[in-house]
Amino acid sequence: MKMQLYKTGIRCLALPMGSAVTIQNEMQMGRGFEVSMGPGEDIKVGDQLSCNGMILSVKYIRDYTNVPPVSHIELVCEQVI
Repeated sequence: MKMQLYKTGIRCLALPMGSAVTIQNEMQMGRGFEVSMGPGEDIKVGDQLSCNGMILSVKYIRDYTNVPPVSHIELVCEQVI
């Protein structure tokens, strides 16, 4: 049994990915999301986030902490069905 961390209560913005980006990231159409959040959150690949009634699995992380003008963390996530 594979255990994954399930996180909730993190302030973030989740936007659906476009078709081309979804395909490039080898995800199923309509299930890819880009999630942005403030720096300092303890997120790792494989964690699961609860967002607007969906469960999103973290596939990639881009850390822009201390990168001007807007320090943030950007995640590539796939909706778990």
